[in-house]
Amino acid sequence: MWCYEPERAQWSLRCAHSGAVGGPAPRSCHKMALHPGRGVLYTLGRYLDNAMRVPENMKHTAARSCHKMALHPSRGTLYTLGRYLDNAMRVPENMKSDLYSYSIESNTWQLVCEDTAAVGGPRLVFDHQMCIDADSNTIYVFGGRVLPSNTDEAACPQYSGLYAYYIDTDTWELLLDEQDSRGSLRPRVGHSMLFHPVRVPYCPQYWGLYK
Repeated sequence: MWCYEPERAQWSLRCAHSGAVGGPAPRSCHKMALHPGRGVLYTLGRYLDNAMRVPENMKHTAARSCHKMALHPSRGTLYTLGRYLDNAMRVPENMKSDLYSYSIESNTWQLVCEDTAAVGGPRLVFDHQMCIDADSNTIYVFGGRVLPSNTDEAACPQYSGLYAYYIDTDTWELLLDEQDSRGSLRPRVGHSMLFHPVRVPYCPQYWGLYK
């Protein structure tokens, strides 16, 4: 594990083998979130190759990769959405886009929504981006590759649009459709996204979207 100090413009190696000291083993396609008030990092998920896909690794929330995770700092809640599935796992019971929350205080997971696509949210996606507006209790989800549910969809890649999830009312809103032609902001995959709270009154929906 490496640490970068902006004030000194310097990298330092904090831990050469985190798995040997109670930390996570080497992994890829996981996600991390920082709680600024507590100074704590949280990490979730990893990519599992065929040899690691045994029942005990596949039955819990962490059995996902290429997902996204966002932290609501004042509520102490983590939210995670999306995941990648290999072809062999793309069966109907796995194709639902589930949204989970994790309470830091009680150390418990909750299934917020079994399938966000069924209630106006995004379909199952991977390599999307997700950020949170803690003041308005809103989660923004943008882009990502839609997991194809049949051979026709696999032949023509689909990308997800820009969605808002309003935590207090448990509702979704589509802000920008994947086919929307306004401006130059087009659905994409493998991008990054930042939320700038100071600029919200000026451009609440699209500020901080980068390719």
